[in-house]
Amino acid sequence: KPGKVARLVASDLTTESVTLRWTKVSKADGYEIYAYDSSRKQYVKAGTTNASNNTFTVTKISGKKLVSGTKYSFKVNAYKTVDGKKVTGDSSAVLNTATRPSQTRLTVKAGTNKAILSWEKVRGAKGYEVYASTSKTTGFKQVKNITSQSTVQYTKTGLKAKKTYYFKVKAYTVVDGKKIHSSFSSVKSVKVK
Repeated sequence: KPGKVARLVASDLTTESVTLRWTKVSKADGYEIYAYDSSRKQYVKAGTTNASNNTFTVTKISGKKLVSGTKYSFKVNAYKTVDGKKVTGDSSAVLNTATRPSQTRLTVKAGTNKAILSWEKVRGAKGYEVYASTSKTTGFKQVKNITSQSTVQYTKTGLKAKKTYYFKVKAYTVVDGKKIHSSFSSVKSVKVK
C-alpha cells in the first residue's frame, strides 16, 4: 500500500475556504481529502486529487459551505490502484485549522486627549488587535491585544490635542496556539480634541 501522507499544512485560508498542501507520496495514484463533519461526528470525503496534485481547496463539507472564523479538521490519505482495487495508505496526522474571521467595521470618535474606538463583533473571533499610526498608510503599531470576542471597544489615551491619528482593527481566532487573523478593517482617522 502507499505510504503515509506527511506534512499536511494549510497553505491558504479565506473566510470561506481552506487550501491544503502536503508532501507527495511516491508511487501514489492520487489522494483522498477528508474533513471532519461536526454534525455527523465523523470524517467525510471532501475531495480527491490525482497523483500530480498535492493541493486541494475545501469550500464545502457534506454539501455545506465553510463558515468564517470556524475551526475545521482535515486529513489526507494516498491511494494506489492495485489489480483494479483501490488500496489506501494510512491517514496523515490530523490538521486543525480555521477559516479566517470576517473583517470588522471600525468607528472612531474623538475625546479629550483620547480616541474612542468601537467595532462590530466578529463571529468565531477569540479577540481583536488594535493598531494605531500618525500616518494613514505607514507606521501602524499594535497598541492593544484584546483577548475576548465580546469586548468591542477600546479607548486610546495619552494622545496629543489637535493631532490626527489613524486606527485599524483585525479579529483573530486561535487554533492549537496559532492565531488566524481576519483582514484589517478600513483605516479610520480621528482628530483628537
